[in-house]
Amino acid sequence: MLSEQARAEFAERGVVWLRGAFSPGEAAGMRRRVWARLARLGATEHDPATWASADVTGLSKAIKRDRVFAALGSPVVRGAVDDLLGPGAWDPPREWGTIMFTFPSHAQSWVLPARSWHTDYGGTLTPNRCTGSRSSRSSPRSARAAAAPW
Repeated sequence: MLSEQARAEFAERGVVWLRGAFSPGEAAGMRRRVWARLARLGATEHDPATWASADVTGLSKAIKRDRVFAALGSPVVRGAVDDLLGPGAWDPPREWGTIMFTFPSHAQSWVLPARSWHTDYGGTLTPNRCTGSRSSRSSPRSARAAAAPW
């Protein structure tokens, strides 16, 4: 269950941090899988010189069906979504393994992207309910949750 502080953070910023959403071991498994995929694209974990030239387009699509990422749909995550939308008011995705990924750059500092966020709920999203159509659309103001093992 989300605390009142977490609900207020979500209401104000559209983001809530879910500590303990998955275990450190599950996080390590996901990390290994991402680096294995990146190696196939030319980027190796311990050689930052390879990062700039790697084309990571489609990384999420390539890994989203991988069972190691099922931990992203943990009871903590599902409980937070239930708290925000209401139990039974949403359909869990078939695959939970979508990640946002960018390499660091010395040329420019990283900024959270303002485009291409995705929500399956067109309409208004508030901490208490979601209204509107069930269509996919991109929105810079889509609701987001950050899940981490710590």
